[in-house]
Amino acid sequence: MQVLLSLITVWIHLSSKVLAQSYPYYLTTIKGCSAWFDNSGDYTCTEIRDVLHITPANFTRWNPSITLGCGNWELYTSYCTWVESEAPVLPIITTTTSAAPTATTKPTPPWWKPVGCWPVGAADFPSLDKSVSAISSITPSKCGDACYNIADTDYRFAGIAAGSQCWCGEFVRNDMTDSIQNNCNITCAGDSSEVCGGTKFISIYEAMFSAKPNVTSTSTSTSTSTSVISSTS
Repeated sequence: MQVLLSLITVWIHLSSKVLAQSYPYYLTTIKGCSAWFDNSGDYTCTEIRDVLHITPANFTRWNPSITLGCGNWELYTSYCTWVESEAPVLPIITTTTSAAPTATTKPTPPWWKPVGCWPVGAADFPSLDKSVSAISSITPSKCGDACYNIADTDYRFAGIAAGSQCWCGEFVRNDMTDSIQNNCNITCAGDSSEVCGGTKFISIYEAMFSAKPNVTSTSTSTSTSTSVISSTS
């Protein structure tokens, strides 16, 4: 039988790129973890892996106490959900001219995937930590591109609150609301088919670099539920 190491409580200050965990974590957790999920019982291990696009192999490698089948998922324990040092290097486009030195630019994400509705959060612990100046006729793609084009940053998440306030972040803090339609219910000024948050709530989108999947409409109505987000491996 596998012998589990004792849990310890470690409290660290937040920096611009590290989110502190609130619960104890296992000593075997990967060093250099950049973001954590505090398991308060709202979501299963599988839901967290799926919504954050983390493979079972990576999740278990970051959190060796968890099996590939999500065994040993413990309440009131913090688990690593993002390791910034393992983030894929994004491709760059290099252009040259005879009169100017070589310049590099980041590619623009083809689309921004909706991942859920979050509370805006407290001033000292917002869900997304970078505010962007006002954008006319705002849409998720306009907010997302504004975030992604900020120099010397890699903001993978963009969000809109109260129908007009654009926010950016490298990861998402706080817990996703369980009542998305009730809390994020303001349509975007630039596209009435898109949702731009609500009063004290923010609709969050993630940069996608793959082709946007085609959605085929059918006459049969279905209902879906949205879990929590936030990072990719």
